[in-house]
Amino acid sequence: MRQAITLTGLGSEEFEKSASNMDCVFLAFSNHFKADTLEGRNAGMFESFRTIDSYTRYFDRPKPNSNPIAVAFTHFEDPYGILQSMEADGFMHTENNAVECRQRFVNGRNGTIT
Repeated sequence: MRQAITLTGLGSEEFEKSASNMDCVFLAFSNHFKADTLEGRNAGMFESFRTIDSYTRYFDRPKPNSNPIAVAFTHFEDPYGILQSMEADGFMHTENNAVECRQRFVNGRNGTIT
């Protein structure tokens, strides 16, 4: 089970530049790792527009001899305790699965960003 987001610029030039720069950064990093150890950058299409896709898993299955730290779901993530009740069968919600949400607002009158 995972949480995902898909971003698109609906063809804007700035979004295309940003997506291309992400490709370059991924390639630069991939040169420093063994082949097939990195997942490819998540890119896709929405209708005819390029997208940037990102996701995180809610749970991991810890590897033998590892000591992951379990992290409780916040009330924002799991208001009814449903996800917490699914932690069974060797799966854990760890610090690697934690999600932080951010918002960005652009004031239409003066263009300030908060």
